Amino acid sequence: MMTKPVMDQKPLMLRVTENKREAPDYATLFFDHRLAFKPGQFVMVWIPGLDEKPLYHFPS
Repeated sequence: MMTKPVMDQKPLMLRVTENKREAPDYATLFFDHRLAFKPGQFVMVWIPGLDEKPLYHFPS
C-alpha cells in the first residue's frame, strides 16, 4: 500500500471507541477508523481543549 505525500493528506476527525488503561500514565486508544501507518511511525492527534500529541504504533 502506497501512502500519499504529507501535503496531500487531510486531517480526519475520528471517534475514540475504546480507551484501554495499560498503566497510570499509559493507555491504548482505539479509533473508529483504520489508520495507515506502520510500526515505528506515528500520527499526530489533536484533542480539542487539551493538546496535540504524537501517537506511536508499536508492533504487537
